[in-house]
Formats: sequence, C-alpha cells, structure tokens
Amino acid sequence: DNKIFLLDALASRSLFIFNKNGEVLQKIKGYKDKYFRSPTDFIINRDSTISIIDINHRRIVVFDKQYNFKDKFIFNNMTFFFESYFQKIYYFDFTYMCNRRGSDPNLIITNSDFEIIDTRFPTNDLECMSIFEYSTFSRINNTLYYTPLFNDTVYILDSLSITPHKLIDFGHNKFNPKSVYPEQTPNFKYNTVMNSEYAYNFTNYFENSNFVVFNYSYRKSDYFAVYNKFNNYSKAVKRVNNDIDNTPLSSVFWAQDSMLVFFVENEIDEEANKLFNDSIRVTMKYNGQKNITLALAKLKK
Repeated sequence: DNKIFLLDALASRSLFIFNKNGEVLQKIKGYKDKYFRSPTDFIINRDSTISIIDINHRRIVVFDKQYNFKDKFIFNNMTFFFESYFQKIYYFDFTYMCNRRGSDPNLIITNSDFEIIDTRFPTNDLECMSIFEYSTFSRINNTLYYTPLFNDTVYILDSLSITPHKLIDFGHNKFNPKSVYPEQTPNFKYNTVMNSEYAYNFTNYFENSNFVVFNYSYRKSDYFAVYNKFNNYSKAVKRVNNDIDNTPLSSVFWAQDSMLVFFVENEIDEEANKLFNDSIRVTMKYNGQKNITLALAKLKK
C-alpha cells in the first residue's frame, strides 16, 4: 500500500510509518506509550497487523491496522536472541536449561501467530551453555547467521531444514586479532574466557565466488575484513566510531555483485589493495582528528 516502515532502534526506539512522499504517517513509540527498550525487528502480518519485537522486555507487541495496541506475548524463558525471518520467529528457549550433564537449549521456531512449528537443537557438537547471552546472531538479507559463545566459527542456518551449516572458521582462515593486535590470540574454546569482549560479533556479510567480506567485533573494537577463498589471504581494518555515542559506523553499508561501499579508519595497505579493482577513495578528517576513507571498490574476480 505504498508505505515505508523504518525501525529506529537507537535514538527514538520507535517504528515510523511513512507514505511514498516521505511524510510521517505514524510513530509507534511502544506499549502504553512507553518506549521500546531495545526493538530488534518487526513483522507485517498477513492480516496487516504489525508485531514489534521488544527484546529487553522479552516480548512481542502487536498493533492493529490502525497501529493501536492489540496484544502482547511474553516469553519468560526466552534468551536475548529473538529474530523474525520469512514470517517465522526464532528464539532460544531455556525452559529445559541444561546442567553440566544436560543438553543445549532448544531453538524454537514459530509462525507469525506464535504457534510453534519446529523445535531444534542449535547443533549436536556444542557443549552445554555454548548458546547463551554472548552468542551473536545476524539476519542479513534473507539469511540467518549465528556464532556460538566463545567460538571462532560462524554458522548459517538453513530456513527450510533448520539445520546449521559451518560457513567460515575464523581460526582456520586466520581471521584473528593478530592482524591488528600483536599480543597472543586468546583461546576461544568454550567457557575459557567469561567476558563478552572476546566474542566475535558477525555482521554485514557479503560473499561472491572468490571473496568473503564482512564486519566483526573483538575486544570491544570493530573491524572490516576481506577474505580470499582461494589463497586464504585475509585482511582486517579497524572500523570508524561516530562522535555521538561512540558506536561504529557501518563499514560495508552497501554491496551488490562485486561492488562495495564502505568506511575505513585509515587507508587499506598496498597488500590489501590487490584485492580490489577500480577503487575510488575519498580520505577526509573525521571529527577534526582522524583520517577516514570512504571507498567504492570492486572486488577482483
């Protein structure tokens, strides 16, 4: 119906509805006029109602066609991950929380009416507690990714079979902090380091037949990485933080075919330049201090 929906998860924590001319038709601020603490996604249901996922409250809030509050669903045993995907909802349920001899929490999949349609374990080889608060999950385009707690492997979750497949192993492909930190890389075995700063946060994934390009976080810093599938060459460049709340600007904020547009804090070195064709770069001062580069680059095939 020619409407544009924009979820602002940072500043206003509200869902905005625009018409095709860019005029604000409605602002959904939250349940009982309270702001959502941490909205992560929204679903436009088949009956034109809207469901907003309020992650910190562990609930889904449903609004009717006129954007008035209709219903809410609370998940007491839901961990922090809650994601909608193809009109399905994925979350980890700790009702059967594992003990030292137990199993992993269940991955629950429901339809948009919150009816359970499937229940799976994340993988068979993860140890107890491996999926928990500091695991990271990403929905990029129409693909769901997750990284287990304190593991250096990224999995892709097949939407049909709900079966995880290994996508990229940071350790095997030498994507580790040694490219930016000289000190020894910590051991990423389960429960070795009990701090979220050691967990990889995997976002903005892009892949073609030759390269994998993505952003990741380590030790509370953010990086832009390129990996060559054929020669195992990898390069990581530190990302830029904005001066408002010190959150990172998205490095790869647009990608199509082999073309990328991204920010980096400093010029990519000559070795990494070999990965790109037809690179256009603009270097500028950021916040009056740092040199950053806005780059339009084409990956070599």
